[in-house]
Amino acid sequence: MRIKVVNPNTSASTTRRVGAVAAAATGMDILAVGPSMGPGSFEGHDDEAVSALGVLGEIRSGERAGYDAYVIAGFGDLAYPLPRTYVGATAAFAPVRRGAPV
Repeated sequence: MRIKVVNPNTSASTTRRVGAVAAAATGMDILAVGPSMGPGSFEGHDDEAVSALGVLGEIRSGERAGYDAYVIAGFGDLAYPLPRTYVGATAAFAPVRRGAPV
């Protein structure tokens, strides 16, 4: 199974850590990515809204590449209804809680 993990912010170091944890925990083919545009971190609801376009772009590219599932890994409750209706694969939403090991 090919899983694309999307970090909704543009922090490359966080994206690398999330990808490493996901690969180690699952033993599956994991591609961890972050959008090229958007906030470096989330400081409020406006950052969540701004990041939605970048997240959707990553999911669209994953659909073209044939990924089986997606995980949007971010702090807080990232309720992105559009990716859930857009993808033919499974879209999971995994909020990362403050203090959780990443």
